[in-house]
Amino acid sequence: MHNGFPREIITNTGDRSVLLTPDVQKALPGLYEIVDTADSSFENNPLEYLECLESSVFTVNSSKGGLANCSLIFNSNKVGNEMLVLFAPFSDRQPKSDAKTIHEYITYNEHFGEFYKETHAPNSWNQITKSAANFEFLEAANMGMPVLTIFSPVPNSAYSPNEKKQIKKGDFTPEGRLVEEAVEEAQLQLRELGIHQTVDTLHVSGASLGASKAIGAAASKRLGSKFNISSVTAQELIMGPHSKTDLLDRYAFHSKVGTKSHEALTLRDYPVLRETAMRRAIDAHGSEKLSMYGRVAYSMFSQQKALKGITKPDQTANHIQHLLDEGTKVLVASAENSSVSRQTQSYLPGGREKFVTLRANNGDRLGHEVNEYVALSALVIALNIARTR
Repeated sequence: MHNGFPREIITNTGDRSVLLTPDVQKALPGLYEIVDTADSSFENNPLEYLECLESSVFTVNSSKGGLANCSLIFNSNKVGNEMLVLFAPFSDRQPKSDAKTIHEYITYNEHFGEFYKETHAPNSWNQITKSAANFEFLEAANMGMPVLTIFSPVPNSAYSPNEKKQIKKGDFTPEGRLVEEAVEEAQLQLRELGIHQTVDTLHVSGASLGASKAIGAAASKRLGSKFNISSVTAQELIMGPHSKTDLLDRYAFHSKVGTKSHEALTLRDYPVLRETAMRRAIDAHGSEKLSMYGRVAYSMFSQQKALKGITKPDQTANHIQHLLDEGTKVLVASAENSSVSRQTQSYLPGGREKFVTLRANNGDRLGHEVNEYVALSALVIALNIARTR
């Protein structure tokens, strides 16, 4: 399936669609059919689909005492020996409204006030719909596998004091223990349904702060001794901010750098991969403001050690080199105008890892918000998994 790899992926910031350049189409053929198939699963019965996502959420009892919220999306007829493990970005938690409530939200045609958005919590469905898009995308691309998601933030109580110290120093390998326990719980759920296929191969992915966690988990000796770590995808990997203050400034106040992303292209130059139908429906009326800012504030408060850790990039660089030495396919994808990940490429080993630049169309600027582009993120992960075929 893999026929070369694109150096850049171009997106339209207005509607979050992706331009299917020749390089992208060569790397993953049949994208039109892939997206049509993925969308149809939601469009055929939105309420039933959302109910399945709601029922996919479970908790993992960390061996260190705390609880981690996760989800497991799978096709009971196609459970093989591989699993995709997703680390959610900075503040993407599990849904805070039930399936009927969010279905009402996407089908209600009257004016949406802020109070209505707050009570229906569309933003809280961000990560689980991203996970579903990854699942459907891989299924349609004939690379189907269960998708296990670890929501963010994971409570501090889920880590031991020593693990917290490691993370603060930029060593995210303690996440490997959490992944191992989450995979064990996911396999237990599958066995209870009569599915006894043993997972022995993992694909690990994360975005933003989740990217550092994905690399650390994949590079941990504990996880590597039990599973074949086939691929690691790190989108918007943050390497370079000098301090937490510098990181906050880059994230909140000076989030974009540069003046122009790409020479002006038009929609008729290349075919377009649209944003997924599910996210078009949920995002159509904007987002709730109060809850969204509350989630970000809570994440800032609860993940101080992890935020400190990403200001120390040497450990992550070493972990990437280790993964490459072990034969793992590593892909780092960064938005061209993202201030928080601007210096990431200069810290990479510069060897066999793949680096792809995410760019905006028509002279726009694409920054850290690229993590919310669901079809784009699913495409990046699928491109990397396709390299393992």
